[in-house]
Amino acid sequence: MISFWDKIGKGEASRMSKSIKNKGLSSMAYFSPEGITTNIAMISIDDFKVASFEKKCELITLNTTYITSRNEESKKVYLYHAGKFFVEVIYSPQLKRVIMIHAFNDQVNLLAYAESVSLESLDL
Repeated sequence: MISFWDKIGKGEASRMSKSIKNKGLSSMAYFSPEGITTNIAMISIDDFKVASFEKKCELITLNTTYITSRNEESKKVYLYHAGKFFVEVIYSPQLKRVIMIHAFNDQVNLLAYAESVSLESLDL
């Protein structure tokens, strides 16, 4: 099993984990490489976009399905499914931190993943 924390790096994971644990939540939500989970939150994309960084990390960790990752220039981009929208977590190995969290619900943003992943099991 691969966790969100394994993917983004231990330093960033530690910082975000402390924030989540302070809210009384577990930071050890695991996802399989196939992206199977049954705990998808019913939050709107608009609510997700205005949430704090810590809240976004909490929602990604506890309520999304990991789909895949890809390399883009000097960044690593992780794709998650959040029920009615997708989330990209952009991580910088050089900075050793998440530099952006991008939520979207259009097909244009999925084109970068079209050749490497099947979204058939998500019932879209």
